[in-house]
Amino acid sequence: MKSSMRFVFLALALAAAASAAGPVPVLLELFTSEGCSSCPPADRLLVKLHEEQPIRGVEVIVLSQHVDYWNRLGWFDRFSSPEHSKRQSWYSMRWPTRVYTPQAIIDGEQEIVGGDGPGVVTLIRQAARRRKGVVRIASTVDDNGAGVRLDGSGLPTGRVGKVMLAIVEDDLASEVESGENAGLTMRHAGVVRALVKAGEVAGDQASFSVSASVPFGDDWDRAHLRAVGFVQENGSRAVTAIGVAPLTQ
Repeated sequence: MKSSMRFVFLALALAAAASAAGPVPVLLELFTSEGCSSCPPADRLLVKLHEEQPIRGVEVIVLSQHVDYWNRLGWFDRFSSPEHSKRQSWYSMRWPTRVYTPQAIIDGEQEIVGGDGPGVVTLIRQAARRRKGVVRIASTVDDNGAGVRLDGSGLPTGRVGKVMLAIVEDDLASEVESGENAGLTMRHAGVVRALVKAGEVAGDQASFSVSASVPFGDDWDRAHLRAVGFVQENGSRAVTAIGVAPLTQ
């Protein structure tokens, strides 16, 4: 009886510790386009995951990356960038036959059709079970841009990676006037406005501190900007540490 009671108390203590530690962050990248007729369900899913955070014990951190290769097919996506297409191609070296929209990539390690809600949620829950380090973010903002400091700790050692900084914007929408989605109003969250390499981590590093500066674009709404910092392995693409914070106004 005493043994079983000790087990119950231990289980309760572990549950309380896990709760106190807060939700586990998971990075969800979506490669999408306003010109792709298959993409609206994936964009709606991304907005829902960001705004509602419906997965218990998980903080879903979203990066919406609009590719540019749909622009020639009837609608120019104002959020598109060749850099987003290039990043998707970088991922394709791991999945050579999987370059498409909408494509969701979870913590750099798993990919799935972006509109497959149950499948995306399953992979997010799996990713939340893997240990990751923490990235703390501090920022200063002026009329021209943001200076961001990223401090990482608790990194798994033995892995070489790069420290990435994304500036993302929420609460965006477009009235699509032509192309496959003509007539639709498309809402977006976590739209990547800039993605830069802020530094590197060596295999023996469990912590780091790096800084980067990002100039603002003319059409960015500064009230809706956030900074996402993460560490990503060069080889496997696995995300090994992550954090998010609003930019200081």
